[in-house]
Amino acid sequence: ERGCRTGPQKHPLGTPIHECPGREPTTITGQVTDADGTPLEGVTITRKPGSAVKAVTGADGRYRLRARSGLVLTLTASHGSERIEREGVEAGAQGVDFIFGLTGGVHYGKALFHFVGEGGETLSAAGLRAAVRPEGDADFRTAHLVPQHRLAWKELDAEEVKKEMRLDRSGEREGLYALLGRTGPASVRFFGGDHQSEELSGVRFSTEKRPLPHRVRLRPGASLQLTLRGERSLGPPSRVSVFLFAEHELERIGAPFRSYELGDDRTLHLEDPGLLRRKLRFQGDGSARAKGLTPGRHVLFAVPDEIVFEPPMIEVGAGEGSCDVRWSSRAADPTAAKKSE
Repeated sequence: ERGCRTGPQKHPLGTPIHECPGREPTTITGQVTDADGTPLEGVTITRKPGSAVKAVTGADGRYRLRARSGLVLTLTASHGSERIEREGVEAGAQGVDFIFGLTGGVHYGKALFHFVGEGGETLSAAGLRAAVRPEGDADFRTAHLVPQHRLAWKELDAEEVKKEMRLDRSGEREGLYALLGRTGPASVRFFGGDHQSEELSGVRFSTEKRPLPHRVRLRPGASLQLTLRGERSLGPPSRVSVFLFAEHELERIGAPFRSYELGDDRTLHLEDPGLLRRKLRFQGDGSARAKGLTPGRHVLFAVPDEIVFEPPMIEVGAGEGSCDVRWSSRAADPTAAKKSE
């Protein structure tokens, strides 16, 4: 990737390092459909940065776009003269879908969300992502989010649109629509930024022009500065991805949930694509900052499962904290099996 050198630099401890650690090859996947849910073949998907990298949907409307982990991209789907952009897509994201023909408000389901803090104050939706699980489905997938005022112009008259935009820009209210290729009840999880993840159940996706908004109360998340050290290196081995999961999130990991690619033939089965944000991005000094955490016990999780951690579990308090952790090879640690039980 441009701006990422991998020359023969040396770590202070003498170990070769990459200037941009953790940028393994990975893919972004998703599906392109029309408003009725019919797959669209031949749609071109491009990305910024890296506009030379492209993907074209097959007969099932699905695409696979190359990227390197750690990047945040803008994807553009081009279908005839119509284009759709999705900003803030993380490399490795799965279920990044595009829906064409969102006009008239009669072919797709949508739900509106407003965000408030613990004191009831309006919060910005900037940086928020969401995953949605329609009732009856086994797992979540990345939600298609549209700012409230941006969708308004497709459905409301000129004066109504101006009012929507004034409200959003004044900070009195900033809303997001989540879109689905169907109507009916669903669960929605919001994550991202400095806030804890929040889930709403029984959200109704409908074809109404102006649905009543769901108020989502966002709680400030904790942050943790973690430093990982091995015998001869800072940070984890280059072939290993390290995640920091809340203890209650462990039940959302493993088959039969959807498979997500981490690069180099490594995969992780997750109920919720938002859990990919739990991957730690280590700097050259072996440090990584995790934010938006729920206070409580957290577990370090390695993929592949080749290393063990001491301590294996971290108690995260409210506000900011720090923690030093040591790793060792699982094969070299005779007590590793007992620690993992």
